[in-house]
Amino acid sequence: QQGLDISGGMELVYSVSAPDGGDEKTAVSDTMQKMRARLAAYDYEDATVRQIASDQISVQLPAKDDMDAAIAALTRSGKLSFRLNGETVMTGEHVKYAMAGRLQDSNQPAVSFKLDDEGTQIFSEVTGAHVNETMSIYLDDELIASPVISAQVTDGLISISQVGTLKEAKKLAGTISGGELTASIELVSNRTLESELSASGIAVLSAVLAGVVAAVCVYWVVRYRLSGLMAATSFLFC
Repeated sequence: QQGLDISGGMELVYSVSAPDGGDEKTAVSDTMQKMRARLAAYDYEDATVRQIASDQISVQLPAKDDMDAAIAALTRSGKLSFRLNGETVMTGEHVKYAMAGRLQDSNQPAVSFKLDDEGTQIFSEVTGAHVNETMSIYLDDELIASPVISAQVTDGLISISQVGTLKEAKKLAGTISGGELTASIELVSNRTLESELSASGIAVLSAVLAGVVAAVCVYWVVRYRLSGLMAATSFLFC
């Protein structure tokens, strides 16, 4: 793992507001769980997500190349919808999980969904009535796939391709699996975290190195007397 003590990174603090009539404690806990799922999809399993106040969450991210994308994913609504002729026929609340992989026939990266029982029934009825029509799948009102319904789908399993690279498919699957954010989230503050190694760590290393050099010089003087003293002096002041 790439800990913050070595790599540095960023800390972001978010305030969380429960939906109307919702419980604040539940909203914060739910948001933290979904944030962790999304960060894991971006290879940030080593990120720290913790509650620091009744309505605030701190997220500490180690510095990586795609940190900006991971930060953007934290506050994305994650609202998934399946639409026919512009009308929503099913939402992401019926998706039990999503995972990335490759299609067996073409080896293309894909994201597969597993629906719950109610979603399976809904999808079976919809696909059965609209064979050869195009279904549009949106995430936060962004079109992510437009598959043609080739046959009725009765097992609650859905796969979509044309999702970019396998890495991008994993990110999409992670966002979908995390579920839609129901609470309102607002960024309160952010700050850069300096590597601890650059401050206290370097001081400790310097002290250790100085001790090693001193021990070597003492050994030279004791072992070789005058010639050792001359060698140590030359080594220290060269």
